[in-house]
Amino acid sequence: KKHEFMFAFNGFVLELEESKVKELSNIPGVKAVYEDKTFKVELSNSLPLVGASDVWKKEDASGHATTGKGMNVAVIDSGIDYKHPDLGEGYGPSYKVVAGYNFVDNNDDPIDTHGHGTHVAGVIAANGELKGVAPDASLLAYKVIDNSGRGLTSHIMAAIEASVDPTHSYRADVINISLG
Repeated sequence: KKHEFMFAFNGFVLELEESKVKELSNIPGVKAVYEDKTFKVELSNSLPLVGASDVWKKEDASGHATTGKGMNVAVIDSGIDYKHPDLGEGYGPSYKVVAGYNFVDNNDDPIDTHGHGTHVAGVIAANGELKGVAPDASLLAYKVIDNSGRGLTSHIMAAIEASVDPTHSYRADVINISLG
């Protein structure tokens, strides 16, 4: 058993021989069996495409600019280069990237080794030379894509689970998954 899900999805991930899949799907209570597929990410220019300049002009009900202040955004991607000056230059509770996990290498360091997650995090919440859509938001970095740009469905599902887990100190208000 590789992963178990309880909050966003009721299920688990198993690694088993292909010949056993039909046997597994015939067990009472098993509603469906899906392959753990591989995805590949792509880089592109995004701020104009997502209408960032329109968001920056908006105000909340109190007349304050909508900046993402007080919001946690989970970036489920290739990690985040939390050392980047526009993304807070650090990792942990006192930084922009407050928490996360590396599901690719199964460790606590979600540093980006591909670039796509950092790009996405910048679009969302950069606050320096570059400005994201919600520059005051906090980020949760969930690394599910490796340095070649590939990742597994089960890692994505595990990151969604971690994002909504009510026992985590930093639960996501928004989850971003922008994979190809």
